[in-house]
Amino acid sequence: MCRSTVVTILKFVVAHCQQAIARGLGVTLAAALLLSPVAAAAQTQPAQPQPAKTVITLSVGGAQTLKSDRPFDKLVNPNPTVATIEIPDRRTLVLFGAQEGVTELSLMDAKGVEFQRFQVVVEQNVDSLQRLLVEVVGEPAIKVRRVGSSIVLTGEVDNPGRVALAGDIARKASGVGDGVVNLLQSIGQDQVTLSVKVLEVKKSEIKSLGLKWAARNARTGIGANQIGNIFNSGTILRPTDQFSFAAASTWRAGSGVIDAFVDFLRTEGQAKLLAAPTIVATSGKPSKFLSGGEFPVPMPYNNFLGNQTTADGRASTFVGLDYRPFGVSLTSTATITADGRIDLLVAPEVSSIDYGNSIDYGGNRVPAMATRRAETSLRIASGDSVVFAGLTSRASDSQKNRLPGKMKFLDFLAGSSSESEAETELLIIVTPVIGGPVASGQAAKGAEGGSNEPH
Repeated sequence: MCRSTVVTILKFVVAHCQQAIARGLGVTLAAALLLSPVAAAAQTQPAQPQPAKTVITLSVGGAQTLKSDRPFDKLVNPNPTVATIEIPDRRTLVLFGAQEGVTELSLMDAKGVEFQRFQVVVEQNVDSLQRLLVEVVGEPAIKVRRVGSSIVLTGEVDNPGRVALAGDIARKASGVGDGVVNLLQSIGQDQVTLSVKVLEVKKSEIKSLGLKWAARNARTGIGANQIGNIFNSGTILRPTDQFSFAAASTWRAGSGVIDAFVDFLRTEGQAKLLAAPTIVATSGKPSKFLSGGEFPVPMPYNNFLGNQTTADGRASTFVGLDYRPFGVSLTSTATITADGRIDLLVAPEVSSIDYGNSIDYGGNRVPAMATRRAETSLRIASGDSVVFAGLTSRASDSQKNRLPGKMKFLDFLAGSSSESEAETELLIIVTPVIGGPVASGQAAKGAEGGSNEPH
């Protein structure tokens, strides 16, 4: 077709369309456009509609059978690690949940046209997890449900230790780790009774007994046998067992052995009991104890109001009082673990007023503080004792005897002088005992054989 002919046809179409529009004949316009070779070339095939998606939910290890709408010739599974498939015939699928995740299955006919689609969601089997928690933790009220990609634990248990235990098991058994949301509530609070003994012993006398805090038994790996053997004469009197105590070392043994050791020292007059408090605290909550007092310390305060000034016009400084505690104090936090042991954070301190190192301030004599403290954290069994040793203190004393009068040569002949140095060591013994859960509204009970009433 030559160019002039094409131009003639286009002019005819345009003129015909103008007449159709003027007459309101839309159908004639459509027909004219269809007759145009350019319009006919612009037509395309309609897109194939996407099949509806069916959501299938499986648990890990579960299985489900699916039926297709018609026989299929091709199956596409982009994530076979999530779900595996067996095909008994061209219209049947058997799905098996392999691991948590999502995959989409596409069924196609012989021409490669997709006619059916499945979205397969594989989730952790929360029913089996719930049965496991009820069996191991021993709490039938525990409920497990899935919310999105997380596993939520709800219900009530007897004590906080079981709350932590259920959370640990769920995180390991479910495979989602931090995706476990532990909303379990404890209807009772575990109580821990702390029995504390603070003793001051003469180090020279203890060394003469041959006791070794830092020693460890080769067979057991702990030092409990050292205290257990102090009543054997061979251990008490053997000189080779004498040595200096380790600095601020901790040591543990059964409470019965410790009590026998303390009684032995006190009976022999080698130890002085400074304090013996018994503290009942909620698991995981801090507790404090102080046996002593407070002494006033002058503190400077500036008067910024301007109503008191010095001779040169500056704001005056006056002295107020601040009170500082001294004596025997103990700060501790005992937390019961899921396996029934105790995580113990303990910080004992013994302080006294030291006038030997006092200073003059504003015409006042301000004493110093002599302090011995330690802090440690460890995990022990209920009823075991922790011993803090090595907190030593050294004091010297001099004494001079002389004749009356001012004749110094007689003092040289008949007078005498003596110097002595005493070294003492603190032994702080802490014994935590689990007291059992206490429900809200009930009074906490003390350890067996004791009470919480003031003495």
